[in-house]
Amino acid sequence: RSGSGKSTLISLFERFYFPTSGHILLDDNSIENLNLRWLRSQCSYVEQEPILFNISIQENICYGLEGEISQ
Repeated sequence: RSGSGKSTLISLFERFYFPTSGHILLDDNSIENLNLRWLRSQCSYVEQEPILFNISIQENICYGLEGEISQ
């Protein structure tokens, strides 16, 4: 649904900006206290219109991950 705030929610969760009031908690911990690199590495986002590259399904799924990926 367009305009319902999905992108805003992701931006807040990944700490691109902060809420004007309240806190966002993950396992009872404020995300402000979590390591930013770790927090962002735990997130994934799927567009409403998915884009696949001309590579295998596994390579598409693992695209952007660091290190060796085993089957």
